[in-house]
Amino acid sequence: MDKENYKRLINIIIEEYLNTPEKERSLTKLSGKYGVTRKTITKYLKSNGYNIINYQNMCSVDEHIFDTIDTEEKAYWLGFLYADGCISKIGFRLELNIAARDLDHMHKFKKFIKSSAKDRFEVKNKKFSVCRFSVRNKNIWEQLNAKGCIPCKTLVLRFPTKNIFENNNLIRHFIRGYFDGDGTMGLYNGKYGRMFNCSFAGTKEFLEQVEKELGIKGCIRNASCNAYNSKIYTLSYSCLKARKISRILYENSSIYLSRKYNIYKMFCLAEEESSVLKSSKFGESWDGNTEVCLEITKGSERP
Repeated sequence: MDKENYKRLINIIIEEYLNTPEKERSLTKLSGKYGVTRKTITKYLKSNGYNIINYQNMCSVDEHIFDTIDTEEKAYWLGFLYADGCISKIGFRLELNIAARDLDHMHKFKKFIKSSAKDRFEVKNKKFSVCRFSVRNKNIWEQLNAKGCIPCKTLVLRFPTKNIFENNNLIRHFIRGYFDGDGTMGLYNGKYGRMFNCSFAGTKEFLEQVEKELGIKGCIRNASCNAYNSKIYTLSYSCLKARKISRILYENSSIYLSRKYNIYKMFCLAEEESSVLKSSKFGESWDGNTEVCLEITKGSERP
């Protein structure tokens, strides 16, 4: 096809795109119909001053869900997004990345924001895959940004100001959401044998405020192994303190990551019933890649 005919075809595509109701526009359909790639159509639309918006993703969401943080669920999911969420300046996009094994938690979030957008899977290696979910909505983007969940936040994250919460009781739910995203808990081999441990990962400033809100002194130290994450720290608790922290986070809570809640529940069950924890491997790396293995044996059942 010569340049003139190609230009004519592009103009036809653009005209059809603009004449289609906004919420029904589809670059994929136009690409299939005219044999021109989505990338090319997007290029010409943008060069003519038109923005490309995924209206299907934008419309299938409760856009006012984060306007006020006045419930346990809202506080929890804000914390979880602080850890595992990503908001982009381009297209007012919110993206949540979560391990595929925790897909049920992704569905909880989608139900919470009333979205029917599809999940996408990405296999990172043979043992680990990620589920991605994204929506585009200007008001959600602006509300999250105003509440401290900012673009490119990993190395500059700060604890939110208390005035964004309807009451201070919601702060522990926010911290639990963050912990479910960027925290670990389990039994680890220590100097004096296996110890129950829980830890958070984040910036030093953020973790210092977490420690203050929890009211229990922990161990904050740099977790860097290269120049990029030199600003990443961990806040760790062991033994009795770890037990207290886990109770603060999970006791009498209605929303949580089931995998971590089950660790908390089994550990407390072992303690309350004078059980014995036996495990050759119990714990998970801070990025959540290591499986948890726990065996609880009641004292009365031991040989």
